[in-house]
Amino acid sequence: MTPLSPAHWQVRVTQGKVTLYPSIGNWNMACKSHYWIKNNQIVWAKALSLEETAWVQEKDQRDQAEYLSKKNLELINTLSCTKNFWKTLKGWFFRQARK
Repeated sequence: MTPLSPAHWQVRVTQGKVTLYPSIGNWNMACKSHYWIKNNQIVWAKALSLEETAWVQEKDQRDQAEYLSKKNLELINTLSCTKNFWKTLKGWFFRQARK
């Protein structure tokens, strides 16, 4: 089972066929399988050495941290804009009520 997450994978559907990017590596399983899903087909990739596997796992962690950081910043900016909107609107209504 692959826990799909936008922090890790992108899914593209073209003419009803699924492509998943990047590849899937089952590094923690005994089989150590490594493959791509392209147009509903499994395309097997080469086995990775222990060093290559460690590098990929570290890169995956960095990519996930970067993705989450970006999403958190987007959320903070959205909340800030929303807060400023309501503050401005409240001030406008307050000024209108005083007229």
